[in-house]
Amino acid sequence: MAVTINFRQIHIIIYKAINNSYVQAELNWWGTSPPQSSSFYTASGASIDYTPWLTSPPGGAMLISGTPETDFFENDFSAMENNAGESSGYMDNFNPKWPLGRQLVFARDIMWLGDIESSQTICKNIIGSFPDSSLSFFALDILWQSSRKAQNGSTYDLGAFKQYVHDLSVTKEKKELYGYSVLLSAGLEEEKSLISASDKVHTKYEGTFLAKIALYKKFSYYFNEQNDFTKAKETADQLQHEFPNSEEAGSALSHFEEGQPLMAKSVLSDNLDTGRQTGIPTKYGLSSNYPNPFNPSTSVEFSLPKESKVDIAVYNSLGQFVNRVSFNSLPAGFHTYKWEGKNDKQDALPSGLYLLRFTAQSLTEEREVFNKSIKMLLIR
Repeated sequence: MAVTINFRQIHIIIYKAINNSYVQAELNWWGTSPPQSSSFYTASGASIDYTPWLTSPPGGAMLISGTPETDFFENDFSAMENNAGESSGYMDNFNPKWPLGRQLVFARDIMWLGDIESSQTICKNIIGSFPDSSLSFFALDILWQSSRKAQNGSTYDLGAFKQYVHDLSVTKEKKELYGYSVLLSAGLEEEKSLISASDKVHTKYEGTFLAKIALYKKFSYYFNEQNDFTKAKETADQLQHEFPNSEEAGSALSHFEEGQPLMAKSVLSDNLDTGRQTGIPTKYGLSSNYPNPFNPSTSVEFSLPKESKVDIAVYNSLGQFVNRVSFNSLPAGFHTYKWEGKNDKQDALPSGLYLLRFTAQSLTEEREVFNKSIKMLLIR
């Protein structure tokens, strides 16, 4: 779906996507052509698809004009912005009779200006009064964002948000928002099992979009967190069976070819540089890639003091995943990984800055974890 955005009405123009989400935002004008990559932020497996974009500002009238929110933005919001973080009485300008969408835009804007308490009050009122509305999901997202901006230890911080989501998740009434909160709560609490939460939601909301989300989260957990490709493939097949030709099923199945997980080509050896490093290293390590810049391939050396599970993932400058290789078990020693500058479908990638994220977890009882990231520059 094409969406036209009028930047005169946007307070924050950094676009975010997190937690394996996918944002389709094609055919928009982003202020420049091409868009500035710094205007987009993605994390935790998320992506923003903004290609193709408009090459010039769209013509025509503003999408929203003459509304109380527009008048407030034009006349008062700029002055309020200059007093960000001060007790400036933002709620004096709030009208609870506004449509829910307008209330949430107001809540988002004052959240960015520093009024966390008022922003969360608006969101919680909407969630409590209109849990069946799809906008309650938007309210929950604003709550999460504001909790990350709140001072640690306050009644509005991330810990308070976790408790709020937990309270929603144990609500017995069958509503999609409460079912989603079950998945969200499991993801926020390490001691809870995302698998059992996914199964619970899948059973309770069978045939709905929530069941589809639950299956995809289950697949992602098996594939990305546990490296259990057998169960990941079973879950991907289940997605395709229950929700044939859905985007989620297609995404899950794209990680496999002829039933096997797609992995980047790698070169592994016990010795690096003709025996210069032999034996068993005393600690985990990851070298910078060489050559850098590179074309068409580059190599990184890593050391494992113990038998370990290894995951190597590559992301582009927007934080979008492009390739991964995983090993359920590698022996202690020195190894080399060679990346050919290709994505997980073996297509050559364009010039640009790429981030390699290395994770190793020992298979001993201590389960020691080592993480490190390096930047690599590909020049075609």
